[in-house]
Amino acid sequence: MAQHTRLLAAGSTAALVAGGLFFTAAPASAAPNSAECLAAQNLFRAALAEAEADQSVSDELGAALQAVLVALAERDALVAAVPGDTAAAQANLDAALIVLADAQADVDAAQEALEEAQLVQAPLDEAVVDAQFELDAALGALADAQADVDAAEQALADAKALLADAQAAVDLAEDNVAAAVVVLADLNADVDAAQDALEAAEAAQAPLEDAVVEAQAAVDAALVDQAPLEDAVVEAQAAVDAALVDQAPLEDAVVEAQAAVDVVLLAQLDLEDAVVAADANLTAAITAQEALDTAVVDLTARLGAAAAAQDGLDASVVDLGISLEAAVAALPGFEAAEEGAAADLTAQDGVVAALQIRVNAATLALDGAVAAQNELIAEAQGVVDAATAEAVRTGEALVAARIAVDVAVATPDPADDVAAAAALTLAIANNNAALGILADAQAELVAVSVESAAVVAARAELAEATLALADAQATFAALQAAFIAAVEAGNAAEARAAQLRIDLDLAIGAAAANVTLVESLEGELEAAVGAAAANQQAIADLRVVLGAAEDDRDAGLAVLAGLQVTLDEAEDDRDAGLAVLAGLQVTLDEAEDDRDAGLAVVAGLQVTLDEAEDDRDAGLALIAELEATLGGLEDDRDAAASALEELEDALDDALEAQADIAAGIDLDALQEDIDDAREAQADIAAGIDIAALREDVATATAAAAAGQLLVDAAQADLDTALLAFAAAQDGVDEARAALLAAANLDAIIAANARLGVAIETANEIRIDADAIDADLDALEDLFDAAVVACSGTTTVVVDIDIDGDGNVGVVVGGGTGGVVTAVGGSEVKGVVSAGTNRGVNVQTAAGANDSTSAAGLGLLGLMTAGLGVGAVTVGLRSKAQRKH
Repeated sequence: MAQHTRLLAAGSTAALVAGGLFFTAAPASAAPNSAECLAAQNLFRAALAEAEADQSVSDELGAALQAVLVALAERDALVAAVPGDTAAAQANLDAALIVLADAQADVDAAQEALEEAQLVQAPLDEAVVDAQFELDAALGALADAQADVDAAEQALADAKALLADAQAAVDLAEDNVAAAVVVLADLNADVDAAQDALEAAEAAQAPLEDAVVEAQAAVDAALVDQAPLEDAVVEAQAAVDAALVDQAPLEDAVVEAQAAVDVVLLAQLDLEDAVVAADANLTAAITAQEALDTAVVDLTARLGAAAAAQDGLDASVVDLGISLEAAVAALPGFEAAEEGAAADLTAQDGVVAALQIRVNAATLALDGAVAAQNELIAEAQGVVDAATAEAVRTGEALVAARIAVDVAVATPDPADDVAAAAALTLAIANNNAALGILADAQAELVAVSVESAAVVAARAELAEATLALADAQATFAALQAAFIAAVEAGNAAEARAAQLRIDLDLAIGAAAANVTLVESLEGELEAAVGAAAANQQAIADLRVVLGAAEDDRDAGLAVLAGLQVTLDEAEDDRDAGLAVLAGLQVTLDEAEDDRDAGLAVVAGLQVTLDEAEDDRDAGLALIAELEATLGGLEDDRDAAASALEELEDALDDALEAQADIAAGIDLDALQEDIDDAREAQADIAAGIDIAALREDVATATAAAAAGQLLVDAAQADLDTALLAFAAAQDGVDEARAALLAAANLDAIIAANARLGVAIETANEIRIDADAIDADLDALEDLFDAAVVACSGTTTVVVDIDIDGDGNVGVVVGGGTGGVVTAVGGSEVKGVVSAGTNRGVNVQTAAGANDSTSAAGLGLLGLMTAGLGVGAVTVGLRSKAQRKH
């Protein structure tokens, strides 16, 4: 077996290099150690060695093949477990189908019983309807007769009511006339009373007018008495004003005397300050003399130092001029370096922009490729879902056909055997086709899930462009740094030249300033010597000023004493004037009090006058109101008289209407109509037997109820049968689900998907090995010969087309002939001979004892070919199409 596996690995390597893939399981009967097998293997290995296949690629292919073999073994193990696991599940399904058939029969029987009971019940229900109709008709006739009697009685009642309404209208009109007569009498009495009140108010108005005249005269007399009081107040106020005028000069004299004292005090303070200042000035002049003597010595020393520093400043001016000329000469070189760096930076900026555009384009291309691949994945997933549903349906059909075959074997009718075998063959073919489509769809889904060449290329282009962009950006950053450095160097050179210019100017200015300083120090020295002499004279002058200031201070003190006496006299005169002014103010206050008392008397009399005028106005208003009331009462009396005439006319009309109504009503005739209607009602009632009709309805209803019980019972039986049928249907569904679970289709499909992925990986490696130079046809011929020499007598060979010859088929049996089942393509091969196949050869052991059907084809072998090889087909075919 190890020898056989090594042959598979080596042979599959050659097949992959040739553009195909070979793999197989161990045959049921093989001769791996026979002389023919060993010789064939040696020839194949020698040819493979001569092809000089790259060892690393060969190792990768061998490892990939091993993964394919493991996935195939897993799939075959799942398939091999199917027959033993499905027997019990199939038996359960058969039993459930029998129960379902019995439940269907019970439902049909219950339905027939219900229909028969409903047929019996129909006439009973109609009888109830007929009896009820007759009873309703009789009751309707009695009701119509009663309605006629009621209508006649209502006509009599309406006539009597009409006569009563006419009499009520007459009575109401008479009452209205009597009430109007009473109202008119009352209104006449009210008019007379209002006329009397108006006359009384007019008589009372004359005394009110006299009281107003008297109050006005009293007010006028009080105003005459008030005039002398007002004059006295004016005279007293004039005396006070005159005293205030006399008081003003006295106040001014006091103020002037105080101001003179204040001025002298301020002058005295100034004199005191002058004495102090003169003394301080003398002291300061003495101190300044010492400082001036020191300044003369310092200025003499500084003048000598400035003269000595002048030579050094002149030398510094010369050195700075030379350095400035050198800095100015170096500036053009820095400017050229800056312009070159700027040009390099601009060029690199264009490169970066171009690479950025490239990166953006690569990103868009990658997004488009990924979107396209996602669309392919979605389409493939839809195909897988549809193929899965179809595979499940065809699998159920295959199981049902197999059951039919088992049943046919148990029956003696040959025609049943032939029909069952034909149905099984068709179901097997359909199942294989559906499973093949499912495997193709799953493999295609796996294939499109792998990143496409466009996605890989776009991703690579994006990575390359990104790296190039990063390099260009790094170069740009370096150039930018160089440009900045050049600019900074130029700026530094310009700053250095500018600084040298400033230093030169400062040095020249320092030299000139030092010359000026020498001259200034000479002038200051002369000024200091002169100041010292002048200060000596100032000291003598300050001594004279100090003596004069002390004399002025003593004279000021004498003047201040005389002014203080004058101020005291002015204050005495002011106080005497204030006393006279206070007496005049008392006289003014008394005159104002007398005037206010007179004003109070005038105000009281004015109040009396106002009250008298208010009483007069109130009397006038009362007279006007009484006149208005009298006019309104007279209007009401006239209106009442008119209303009385109208009510008398209405009474006459009501009497006439009462006479007309009484003339148009015949109460006796109406009573005769009532008697006739009652006689007709008695005749109708005599011809109807309500009790008998009610008994007929009750009898029909009881019969219908009894029949309905039978119908309800039949319906209940049908409901029970339907529930049993639903339960049986659930049992069939559960048994069918158990059968599908026993077949383990989901696990087999998943195993096939894993097998497809392994094949995809191996095929990717095969594509990478295209550069190996070898005689591929010769290699495959030698490999086919080795397979034939080392294989058994019964195998299942599957040919999958990826080389474009259109040959796809399943061959069962070794040698030169066998049973062929077409899987796809335009040609079916019955013999697999060396040199004719450039596709994928799949050999799996499927012995003749594996659930052999009537057609001689093992069910396990068919499921192996249909489920496993389909996935391989899609994966390798799609790879080959992309390759070629």
